[in-house]
Amino acid sequence: MKNPLLEIKNLSLRFQVNSGFIHALRGVNLQIEEEETLALVGESGCGKSVTAQSILQLLPSPPTQYESGEILFKGEDLLKKSAKEILAYRGSSIAMIFQDPMTSLNPTMCIGKQITESLEQHQSLSYRDARKEAIKLLDLVGISTPDLRFSQFPHEFSGGMRQRVMIAIALACKPKLLIADEPTTALDVTVQAQILALMKSLQDQFSMSILFITHDLGIVANTCDRVAVMYAGKVVEQSNVKQIFSRPQHPYTKALINSIPHLDTDIRQRLPTIRGTPPDLFSPPKGCAFAPRCKHSMRICHQIPPETFTVDSQESACWLHHPQALPSKKDLCPS
Repeated sequence: MKNPLLEIKNLSLRFQVNSGFIHALRGVNLQIEEEETLALVGESGCGKSVTAQSILQLLPSPPTQYESGEILFKGEDLLKKSAKEILAYRGSSIAMIFQDPMTSLNPTMCIGKQITESLEQHQSLSYRDARKEAIKLLDLVGISTPDLRFSQFPHEFSGGMRQRVMIAIALACKPKLLIADEPTTALDVTVQAQILALMKSLQDQFSMSILFITHDLGIVANTCDRVAVMYAGKVVEQSNVKQIFSRPQHPYTKALINSIPHLDTDIRQRLPTIRGTPPDLFSPPKGCAFAPRCKHSMRICHQIPPETFTVDSQESACWLHHPQALPSKKDLCPS
């Protein structure tokens, strides 16, 4: 069987603060195949961005402490790489687009220089050749008059154009994996659609994989191949997009999908919500982290962390799928 491009195995990570440790990741497992788009979804604070940044070791240490696990990229464990070796991966084999381009781009440097930096470092191009390549990239991501825009500064670009610049920087060295951390959150709906279409087109052109981090399930349905759902530092369900939306297997996934507003919803109808709040990761619960908010929870859910069960090719970390669970409890999502 062909090895995945990226595989994260049992990754646990914590942050040391004055009052103790925040257990941000608690045994994360996921994988991305070549030329695949995997969505990593969940509410704010569940560990999506921490997972993404841990791949390239962008989290400062201290306070970050890796407790256990492996991050395998093409079979090599990135956690065993030195700081110098990781630099060779950043922007070259693995690139990242951040949520807010205005805080990611250097306001004191023209955007052309910010693109050529990566080309000069990873591909050893001369400035002249790097400039030519940067202008080609600006044209590729849909920026008009790229030769003139090359010398302009970030404040001279709109939000959507700045995000296009970020994509150009990320694609400069033709990475095999692109990590997109909520790249459309700060954009209006029309520009969102343009950026998503651009990313899909470039993915096909460069034959790369994408880890797409978002809380917008509408985007997931239209752009991704598979979905991994996170809650309280763990992946609770993984499946292909069609199965996630048609028959979610974890109560948290079902609750997320039910909370999506629909155009035909009666304006007098109260929108569904998920009761309660996420757990305190200073002292994570013994059992399932979602149990206090779950209307299907059983005694075991509060006592023992759930195993991961495979149901119709979907992976779900929930005791409801245990063979001894009551049939009435199992049937969360009747066909």
